[in-house]
Amino acid sequence: MTIVPVKQSNYQLAVEQGYDRVQARDPAALDQLGAIPAGPQVFSLPVMNRDIVIDLVQRRMVESHTDAPVDIRWQILILHYVDGPAAPSHSDAWRSFADFPDARGYEHVYQARVISRLCRTVGRSRDTFVEACLREGGIPVMSAEQTYYFKVFPRLPLIVVRYDGDGELPPGASFVYPDNAPALLPIEDVIVMSECVVDRLQGPRKPRGAV
Repeated sequence: MTIVPVKQSNYQLAVEQGYDRVQARDPAALDQLGAIPAGPQVFSLPVMNRDIVIDLVQRRMVESHTDAPVDIRWQILILHYVDGPAAPSHSDAWRSFADFPDARGYEHVYQARVISRLCRTVGRSRDTFVEACLREGGIPVMSAEQTYYFKVFPRLPLIVVRYDGDGELPPGASFVYPDNAPALLPIEDVIVMSECVVDRLQGPRKPRGAV
């Protein structure tokens, strides 16, 4: 009798492969990326306004203060980040997503999944946007109204900007990244990271069936 293995989702496969690669890394490389040792093969990584515990032995991630499991998309992003270059060059230059050479061909997807969704939801009004940014650890950029700096990962921040509509045009938004972002994450992950930031700003979702 042939035993057919249980089919794994693409997300779960990505998580397992990520743990395989990170377990093989020199702990010094993780330290350079901001992952703080918290035990044998256990690290704590600041992610936005939360500390995430990464247990490489048990292959699990939880939020340190609540022990809540980490969403699988964040798990993949975290594993890809700590598997990235150990000491990427620091950059004070910022650019929009469309300015990255590898972004060509992704603009429509990025606009739909990140910018348009932000503007349709938490970015529909100034008050909800500001409240959400402050709740999720955004730091106001004092030189510009409705502009917030987020330290998503220790070496990879981003800036979110919201623009008021003018009566005829709806509100708009833009995300700005350090120009070495693609050296830390593949361009597809930059999209997912931005999408996950929008998820955080939207706040916790009600489970299916909830009223």
